[in-house]
Amino acid sequence: MGKSNVPMIMGIIGSCCMLPATIYGMICGAVVDTADALSTGDTSGDFTGMAMILGIVAIILGIVGAVKGKSSPKVSGICLIISAIIAFIGWWGTAFSSFFHLASLVLFVIGGIVALTQKIND
Repeated sequence: MGKSNVPMIMGIIGSCCMLPATIYGMICGAVVDTADALSTGDTSGDFTGMAMILGIVAIILGIVGAVKGKSSPKVSGICLIISAIIAFIGWWGTAFSSFFHLASLVLFVIGGIVALTQKIND
């Protein structure tokens, strides 16, 4: 069992920040999809759907990482680091303009590092 509450707190707050980040990513994706549709006629909506799916996956993994923080720190750390990678992809995809992606990225990285490096009680 882990000792620290940091992964749980960072996972929950990071997941809460990912909700508006996902919405912002979908808006940016819709702009790109609209520009693509105007130039090529392709109306598939690839970027909007990708932003939504990645955001939902990051939220779910962040919550799983938060819940597993005490019982299984290694699983928690892996989930939070994967969520951080997804948050970075979203931050990059919004041309580094989304504060919510950046906040989630920082929170998930801190929570993941603490979860992976904490001592385990016997």
